[in-house]
Amino acid sequence: MDAVIFDMDGTIADTVPLCIEAFRRAVRDLIGKTFTDKQITDTFGPSEEGTIAAFVPDRVAEGVELYLRYTKALHPAMCPAPFAHIPEIIAFLKQTGVKTALVTGKGARSLQINLEQFGGQNWFSHIETGNPEKPDKPACIEKTLRALSVTPQNALYAGDMASDVLSARAAGVRAAAAAWAKSCDRAALQAARPDCYFESAADFFAFLKRSVPTP
Repeated sequence: MDAVIFDMDGTIADTVPLCIEAFRRAVRDLIGKTFTDKQITDTFGPSEEGTIAAFVPDRVAEGVELYLRYTKALHPAMCPAPFAHIPEIIAFLKQTGVKTALVTGKGARSLQINLEQFGGQNWFSHIETGNPEKPDKPACIEKTLRALSVTPQNALYAGDMASDVLSARAAGVRAAAAAWAKSCDRAALQAARPDCYFESAADFFAFLKRSVPTP
């Protein structure tokens, strides 16, 4: 294993509820309507611009700024830290010479807020963020592999959604199902047939310790 590529929301941290609430407040401020969790998550896939456009297509830029403002304000209370073991996992991989990268559907500015909250600005050798028009994780994974000079068969992508498994497979990369977030649909994740499945980050850490030779 030469590289482990991580998803962000629901994999590195339990940020999905934070994202939902920040979107809800941003859209409410713009049009005075409050949407359910499902109505909001049904728009997920593109970056923040895509979600705002689904509700307020004529005020996307303003909506994104509100979303980012709410994300930063709510972050310390709603998601103060990453999942347990995630910083240790990343440190372990770096110590053993395995490259670490991040491929996420979210935008660069909201990701920066997350990483600053967690003190993780230097966790990853390469980062690919989302497209405002459509999801493109397979292409982002492939771009990451080229940037890291890693072959697909020597990389692993860890994500919490069935679409993450399918994206990894499309890029020729092994898929690790990160089923440890409360928001995770475990049945859908298992149905996607990942190469390995973990219900806790501790179990994922144990797997990596078995799989990665120490120097």
